[in-house]
Amino acid sequence: MTRVQRNGRRIRGFRELPERKEIDFLYAEADGVFFRGIEKKKSHKVSYAILYEGWDRNGKWVSLRNPMAIMTTKPIADFWKVVTNSDGGAGYTAEKFQENFSQTEYPVLNQLDAYHVFQGLNRAFEAGKSEYKDELRKALKDHDLDYFNLWIDTYESTLDDTKRIEKVRAFRSYILNNWERILDWRECVDNPPEDARSLGAEESNQRHITYRMKKRGMHWSSEGAEAMVKLKQGKLNGTYKIIVHQAMPFTQ
Repeated sequence: MTRVQRNGRRIRGFRELPERKEIDFLYAEADGVFFRGIEKKKSHKVSYAILYEGWDRNGKWVSLRNPMAIMTTKPIADFWKVVTNSDGGAGYTAEKFQENFSQTEYPVLNQLDAYHVFQGLNRAFEAGKSEYKDELRKALKDHDLDYFNLWIDTYESTLDDTKRIEKVRAFRSYILNNWERILDWRECVDNPPEDARSLGAEESNQRHITYRMKKRGMHWSSEGAEAMVKLKQGKLNGTYKIIVHQAMPFTQ
């Protein structure tokens, strides 16, 4: 067993909980990322979430307040046992957030991640500026479904390439299936914090995984992958040093 696997197991078994406290807002963002396994044509998936209480500003820099990362390669049902902004992918739907935060007495809002919306827009309409993209952004911002359909129908009518038409239709389906989640949470709550920002911390959280596990042609076993994501989780949450020091013999 490697050192990564040993320390990953220790962090996985770390059960120290912070003192309970009451907060006005809790933000939760979740997504998943795939990477290659050691078996041919087999991949693994890391489910990850970031929970935080708001934002702290230091000059031009903004950081998350009391962030906590949750990462695992275990099945999505196990992931939700331990953990809301997401891309709407399988396992990260509004229903999942509602179900797993159902014990709160406060409303649970779930919005579609803006980064994934505009990533899909660029995929369907290609990079660069265009009137169609500008008007569709306006329709999404104003939450105007008729205006959205008008402009996407108009654009599709100009196409004769089957693949491009398929991309546009896929984008339309993605938006329509998640239409009720296209919102800005700050406009849906009474008295949002003065320093309230848009959501989207999940993408920077994802980079902690992809930079370490998807570069340089890496392949991972199931056990090695779970151990590595737990090490990354421990470092982000400040529990890594605690666990490692507990496992080391005391020296003068």
